Amino acid sequence: MKNNFLFSGFFRFFTRIFDLIWLNILFLLGCLPIVTVGACISALYSVCLKLVRNEETYVTRDFFHAFRQNLKQGIFLHLILSVITIIVVFDLFVMWNIMEYAVLYKWAFVVMLIFSALFFMAALYIYPLLAQFNNSVKGYLRAAFGLALKHLPYSIMFLLLAALPIVAAFFIAGALEWEIFIFMIIGFSCMAYIRALFLSVIFKKYIEGDQSL
Repeated sequence: MKNNFLFSGFFRFFTRIFDLIWLNILFLLGCLPIVTVGACISALYSVCLKLVRNEETYVTRDFFHAFRQNLKQGIFLHLILSVITIIVVFDLFVMWNIMEYAVLYKWAFVVMLIFSALFFMAALYIYPLLAQFNNSVKGYLRAAFGLALKHLPYSIMFLLLAALPIVAAFFIAGALEWEIFIFMIIGFSCMAYIRALFLSVIFKKYIEGDQSL
């Protein structure tokens, strides 16, 4: 009986790993046209949320169904987030280089840093929201910022998780090569799956109607 239980556990584990590897491949292929990145991230989260909830999941079918369903809004949201990201990063770069000239610039840099952190935390909710709920582009943006503030501990954790590979690549010798290899195999789907474990808890109260977005 114990052996059967262990075998069943190993089978489920390796089945999940295979699902995540295949999902990662679908995600990378779907991102090749570049403009479809937003729809692909949304589809990635759609499948991961189903896997986390142990719902009946057909990775290929569910991925492309979510991809087609969210294609237009995914493209538009990705365009908006990309433009804002470029502006935010550019402003941070400029302020970092001029803040030594006046105290006012230092305070401006701090304010910009706080806004940037809030923006990036909210951005991490955008595509999961697109995967889970029906809303307008404006509604998704508003809901993302609301969730980022309302669930601040989760938001900080998501931001740190997203920043970890970037920090490691800068400060650990040889980390970048390993990260490229891992993300080509399973990294993107694995990161999404980890976030989905917590997002399923966050979204549950909104899906059940206990709270509104």
